Amino acid sequence: MNVILSADDIGLTESITDGIAGCVQKGTVSSVSVVANGYAFEHAIRKIRETRPCLVSVHLNTVECPPLADPRDIPDLLDLRGHLHLRFFKTLVKFVFSARSKRDSLRAQFKTEYRAQITRVQDALGPSTPIRVDSHQHLHMIPFLFDILMELNREFHFAYVRIPREPFLLSTQLIREWRIYRPSSIVKNLVLRGLAWRNGKKITRRGIPHSDLFLGIMFPGPCRPELTAHLLDLVLGKRVEASTCVEILFHPGRASAEERGFWQRRALADYYLSEERDRDAVRVDHAQERLRNSSKLRSTTLGA
Repeated sequence: MNVILSADDIGLTESITDGIAGCVQKGTVSSVSVVANGYAFEHAIRKIRETRPCLVSVHLNTVECPPLADPRDIPDLLDLRGHLHLRFFKTLVKFVFSARSKRDSLRAQFKTEYRAQITRVQDALGPSTPIRVDSHQHLHMIPFLFDILMELNREFHFAYVRIPREPFLLSTQLIREWRIYRPSSIVKNLVLRGLAWRNGKKITRRGIPHSDLFLGIMFPGPCRPELTAHLLDLVLGKRVEASTCVEILFHPGRASAEERGFWQRRALADYYLSEERDRDAVRVDHAQERLRNSSKLRSTTLGA
């Protein structure tokens, strides 16, 4: 079993980047996902070169921040400030309820911005760097966006694409700790599991490496760090092939109070400044420690 401990959002702000880089330096995080159009992209590239995480992915982002493509080429992706602003369900609804010509235009606009973001990361890290891909709020799992990725694969030959297929874990202890599961996370997981079935078949046919199991939509959630070991035991106890790839997602980077001005939406600002992100740094420590002490470690590769 191949276990990857990932941290998203490096490059979004300097404080978030520094928090994630600290985890990489400690050896707890093996993979980072960089926001190419983040407010601290250059800072993130410097930190990546300093700390040398095992794996680096492009964290495709059309949810926030200024675009990298020419704004004139992607008008439907921008708000009045000229920033990207399309969240998961807003993107899905916008596409489904558009006429065919508008859908074609949206496809072209997303493809233009995706290409610009992937190219920026590739140029910064060097042409020999394998291109791994995931996305902010898992937008790349929306069918028309996933199909765009499959088209871009012809240009970039992706080394890995995240497929967030999270199992519903059940045990007596988790039943007692039922409060760790948010209703919104359960709904989101159900939607993504359905999309993973559809997209998983497409990516398997193309032979692109991807995650077979994923934790991070409902796990770790607001759970106590002490529960991390139990959750990992449930995953590692599954009967799977030795080649199975399990990606476990954390958000250990926390924005500073001085960075609040980056976000007009209060919900986003509260999310990035949440103490939950500090606790995620503790959770990833517990996860790494549990993996190191696991009797199954001989069949588990951390980040490789």
